[in-house]
Amino acid sequence: MVKIDDYWGVKKQFKEPIRLHHNLHHYYDLNQLGLNQLGLIGKKGEYRASFDEMVDLFGEPTWLYDKQGGGDGKTSTEWEFIWEQKDKPVYLDIYDYKQTAMYNWNYQRPDELRQSGERIRWSIGSNVSHDKIKDMIKKWKGIVIGR
Repeated sequence: MVKIDDYWGVKKQFKEPIRLHHNLHHYYDLNQLGLNQLGLIGKKGEYRASFDEMVDLFGEPTWLYDKQGGGDGKTSTEWEFIWEQKDKPVYLDIYDYKQTAMYNWNYQRPDELRQSGERIRWSIGSNVSHDKIKDMIKKWKGIVIGR
């Protein structure tokens, strides 16, 4: 673990997040983990990368909607993580919002896009501010997300 200043300037250990289990839908996971009190979750930024680059950074996706079912037809690939914090857990959701033929038939199918190496816009969702999640991702993975 690496010592860092947390959001409020208090020294503590930086922990790796909990990766949500891919066989369970994230709403179920959050309830099972007792984390259904996360507060409002919304888009906080974007990151441009290929699917392979994302797998190198975050491991295999938590969910592949086109293969595992579910979803709203706007997202085909998603990673979900939780950091346990003293006051409230921090939720991180990374997803390919409206980037594939699941949303617009003029786009590539999800499997084609994953194999293409094309760099796309990945949306970053969280229950904390843009600045806080940006800082946490930078400390965890060394990357900077944009707005």
